[in-house]
Amino acid sequence: MQQASRPALAAILIAFVLAMALGGAPTPAQAARGPLVATIQGPVEGKVVNSQAQFFGIPYGEPPVGDLRWRPPQPAARWTEPLRATAFGKSCPQLMGPGPMDARHDESCLFLNVFTPAATVNGKARLPVMVWIYGGGLEAGETNNYDGAKLARQGVVVVTLNYRLGVLGFFSHPNIDREGHAFANYGLMDQQLALKWVRDNIAAFGGDPGNVTIFGESAGGGSVFAQLASPMAAGLFHKAIVQSGSYVAVQSTEVTPIEQAQTMGRYFSMAAGCQDLSPACLRKVPVQKLLQLQPAYEASFIVDGELIPMRFSEAFATGRFSRVPVLNGANLDEWRLMVAMVERSSGQKVTPESYAEALRANFSPTDRPYQLIAATPSEVATKYPLQKYDSAPEALAAAEGDAFMSCPALKMNSWLSRYVPTYAYEFTYRDAPTTYLPPASFPYGATHTAELQFLFPNIRWRSDATIHPLNGREQALSDRMVEYWTTFAKAGVPTTSDTSVVSWPRFTVGDPRMMKLDLAASVDDRFSERHQCQFWGEASLY
Repeated sequence: MQQASRPALAAILIAFVLAMALGGAPTPAQAARGPLVATIQGPVEGKVVNSQAQFFGIPYGEPPVGDLRWRPPQPAARWTEPLRATAFGKSCPQLMGPGPMDARHDESCLFLNVFTPAATVNGKARLPVMVWIYGGGLEAGETNNYDGAKLARQGVVVVTLNYRLGVLGFFSHPNIDREGHAFANYGLMDQQLALKWVRDNIAAFGGDPGNVTIFGESAGGGSVFAQLASPMAAGLFHKAIVQSGSYVAVQSTEVTPIEQAQTMGRYFSMAAGCQDLSPACLRKVPVQKLLQLQPAYEASFIVDGELIPMRFSEAFATGRFSRVPVLNGANLDEWRLMVAMVERSSGQKVTPESYAEALRANFSPTDRPYQLIAATPSEVATKYPLQKYDSAPEALAAAEGDAFMSCPALKMNSWLSRYVPTYAYEFTYRDAPTTYLPPASFPYGATHTAELQFLFPNIRWRSDATIHPLNGREQALSDRMVEYWTTFAKAGVPTTSDTSVVSWPRFTVGDPRMMKLDLAASVDDRFSERHQCQFWGEASLY
């Protein structure tokens, strides 16, 4: 069987990140009917849900359309009448839904949402702030799927934000790059503008602008690393949580040199009908056409020299990043989701007979000159023999997960801990509900995204997915994880009020212990051995 080559993380994730919520841009209210907060742009009216104030669809940036397409985001224009902030704003254009784009998506998408204890909406409280950055491979995602209410009930203000995606958010083009403005990483610029909005406005919602934690998963976790490494984000946040984002240290398909990105931009421009490489021409191309061309363009973080000055591995290895406490982790079976997505898209699954071919597709240095892993297929097969696993897909997922996520997470922890307080975790609960994912021929286990439902209740991406409520023991794990995340946001150390649970140790190179997030809490000191990180370290080029 011809096994499909390993797609970039972005290309895989876009296949399953389907949003369920419909939203609309806020409209002015004639009279306030809910909690009213004054922002710099103008007053916003939210709603109260279970004694919690919620404000949805607040515009933080001007619509990046027309001449503002592929330019740094501009702060939202001011308004005077109270703005109804009770429904999600439009999500950014992406390959989602039955067609290239549906009614819930629009280029005018720079909205954010705030969850805050209602009693704090008086400008007097100073609660820690947590700003969520969603994942989706930089090509998909929206805030509608993430209910921050449970986190906010622990005494924090939660902000979720939209940012530009795909070719609209991460795009380099020689003529656009010469226009005299910041370029390439427009989605990261959106995130930074939202953080500036938080700095300037969150006190009115009861938040402390001097205690902001950014956190995200997958491409959102990669975005957190990008903001840590970006000089332009310095001072906009004070702690960071990264969930399954360490792939950026090793997967060069996710971090592109500017020269390579500009070459891709030239090809994209010509494919879009702008053979003269004119920015004016590109800015007039209908967004639907851009999306139709999206599959041939791999969105990635771009090393532009300013917003992202250097490769992430170089930045963190040398301490050239914002020195704030970091909580960083990965899931035990990360890459089972990616293998399942290839299985679903190709209609073929990895078999014992095709296992060697699958390894060649994923670990051939000559085929992947920019990949920072030098292990050969035969070396990987020796380390991950089929007889050790229940199925060939699980063997392949173990090899890829260790190479591209688990061991890079350990390396990131080692780099970070030399300069800042670092807390490491592995989510190991293998029986978490996976009804939000499409069926696969093998168990998902503790796969990529599995931990999200423990922080954001009832999360799902496919509109036809069945919500599987957490059982009692799973709810206890959820409560503990929410407490860990929010106590870290409050004071920089993840703790729990359950005195029977072992304390979360600080990670150091000399004492590389990390917390195992499972029904029973425990501390693990064999992570490197379990994931064969010595082998992958010797085979790495980062």
